[in-house]
Amino acid sequence: MTTYPINKNQIIFSGMSAGGRMLIDFAFNNFVPMKGLILNCPVVPNNLNTDLIIQFIAKNKKIGIITGEYDFALNDQEYLINSINKHGGLNKLTINKDKGHEYTEEFPYLLDEYLTWMMK
Repeated sequence: MTTYPINKNQIIFSGMSAGGRMLIDFAFNNFVPMKGLILNCPVVPNNLNTDLIIQFIAKNKKIGIITGEYDFALNDQEYLINSINKHGGLNKLTINKDKGHEYTEEFPYLLDEYLTWMMK
């Protein structure tokens, strides 16, 4: 068996919708080590509290959200980003015009942009 060294502080997870929800739960509850999250239209769990957000920020983790202006979960996504902003956290939010709970055609380019931002 071949093994490869992995810097656990450089792991970035990405997911959509309920997959994004699961990853938010993993990241904010420290289930797995990671640098941050890049999520498309995540469903934000309702159990996030200020303490979890502050702990996430204290570990210099980043979160990026790509979503649509008509996404049913947009209010919760904005609330999460605003809460992270309020406590000085690192985040990025793109709201795609005329889109709902879906991938946009520009997603591959946005993902590249987010990955570049995440690795800084």
